[in-house]
Amino acid sequence: MGNKGNIMVVDDMQSNITLLCNLLKDEGYTTCSADSGELALVELENNIPDLIFLDVKMPGLNGFEVCKQIKQKGNLAGIPVVFLTGATDINDKLQGFKYGAVDYVTKPFQKEELLVRLKTHLSIKEKELELKRINIELVIAKEKAEEREKQNSSLTKTATDAIINIDFNGIILSWNNAAEKIFGYPSSEMVNSNLSKIMPAQYREGHNKGVMLLNKGGKEKYLGRTIELEACRKNGQKFPIELSLSSWEINNRKYYTGFIRDITARKHAENELIKAKERAESDKEKIKESEEKYRTLFENMTNSFALHKIVLDKKNKPVDYVFIEVNKMFEIQTGLKKENIINKKVTEVLTGIENDPATWIDIYGKVALTGKQIQFEQFSELLNKWYSVLAFSNKKGFFATIFSDITEQKRIEKKILNTIIDTEEKERSRFSRELHDGLGPMLSTIKMYFQWLATNKDSSKTDLIVEKGESNINEAIETLKEISNNISPRTLNRFGLIAATETFINKLKETSAYKINLKSDLGIRLEPNIEITLYRVITELINNTFKHANANIIDIEILHDKKQAVLITKYFDNGEGFDVNKEINKNQGFGIMNIQQRIKTLGGELTINSGEKGMNVKIIIHL
Repeated sequence: MGNKGNIMVVDDMQSNITLLCNLLKDEGYTTCSADSGELALVELENNIPDLIFLDVKMPGLNGFEVCKQIKQKGNLAGIPVVFLTGATDINDKLQGFKYGAVDYVTKPFQKEELLVRLKTHLSIKEKELELKRINIELVIAKEKAEEREKQNSSLTKTATDAIINIDFNGIILSWNNAAEKIFGYPSSEMVNSNLSKIMPAQYREGHNKGVMLLNKGGKEKYLGRTIELEACRKNGQKFPIELSLSSWEINNRKYYTGFIRDITARKHAENELIKAKERAESDKEKIKESEEKYRTLFENMTNSFALHKIVLDKKNKPVDYVFIEVNKMFEIQTGLKKENIINKKVTEVLTGIENDPATWIDIYGKVALTGKQIQFEQFSELLNKWYSVLAFSNKKGFFATIFSDITEQKRIEKKILNTIIDTEEKERSRFSRELHDGLGPMLSTIKMYFQWLATNKDSSKTDLIVEKGESNINEAIETLKEISNNISPRTLNRFGLIAATETFINKLKETSAYKINLKSDLGIRLEPNIEITLYRVITELINNTFKHANANIIDIEILHDKKQAVLITKYFDNGEGFDVNKEINKNQGFGIMNIQQRIKTLGGELTINSGEKGMNVKIIIHL
């Protein structure tokens, strides 16, 4: 039988305490007790129960006085108090309700009656807590809506990839310069056109059906993934593309942003490599000729290529790998010379790679041992560059990599995020100023008017008008300040990430029973886009915990590793666990895809682990 709740019993008769505690334990409750009002108040400093059974007639502090003191303490006021009494006088009961009791149980009590009243008041308390959680969710939802409202306002014109925004019907909203170069259509011709215009004819009907299905609540299977598709230029030429798709909502409407890369050269190189290998295997007499063609292609690829052999320890765990062959582009994009690395281990070439957060050895070890192809983007601390990598294996123990330097693309993505965030924050500041400067003077003037009325003795109702008028105006002014503060968190702008997070947590503590711990050694201000993004991510995680986890403890760490020049953020709750991959594939994900996209745009790394109990999140941002 699981724990149904923690109940405190306060009675000056030990026999009554023993009887009631045993009854409650048999029903699956945990208990704590005190034999006087004074000891009960001391116990409540360290142990906050879900409900208190409180004897009325006790020496020293009686039940009424104890209840009165409990209700005067902010962290205890929400605990339901049920009086235990032998009296049936209606005045005693009314006095108890006056001091904050929720019910009475008359001694000697009936077991069934007591348990029914207990369950009823615990249920009421649970619903009150749920209402508080819902209110918090509404505040966070409003903030998210305002943030997403500006996401389409500014996209860089210098991107080398096509960046296309579409609405929920597949209508193009924006079309950047790179899109014009890749597809051959000018922006004026594509904006307000259907996206199917750049698709081969045989795919258009399927695309339109897919859009209709999405608008009816269908699954968005391409979000958060990098996929390869076929597209069509204005001249009718079909060509391969690589697509990364993200989404956001405005007024409950879905919008999408696609990052599109022309991979014609890469696919051509891959196809030629495959053809060269097939020719070599099918016709031994042409091996030499094929090798020459392969070498020419290999050396003139626009992408980096490298062939490796994995190194295992005695337990068959990948611990290293050896460079067997690399092409010229590999040398250009990594800065490593072929003559210095061939037949050498990577731990010899790149000292410290085994400690690189990118975990290259583990990733490539799985490819070499399983033969499973993998495509990913990763940051190398040792080379200080971002790479888009395709790793595959045609022979166990060996693996090949085709990769390209995407550091510039990541810089542009970061610039996009900076621009979006800057625009959002400027708009919030403008809105806040308009509220403050427009309504503030007007309300203050009305307040002075009522104060003048207070000196006018001609009307017997003047005092009442002044009192009510000032009360309403003061409330309006405070509400205005609160709205301004919620629109743009000034603490974040003025004092930084830690101060803003502490302020947010302290506000939650006032309205919830959660224990939220924040630990940080961060002593510097970060770039605004990093501070704003991490603040949004942390508040989103807290929102998810409140909404889904049924937890009561949240631990947050924000640590600055100066040696590695990274910021490590850890988040933990002790609530109900969940299957991370399953939730992402359902495209619900508790906001996980939104968080992934934010961290990815910063060039950071996100790890989420959860099981039957609790959730652990780790975020690494390179400073």
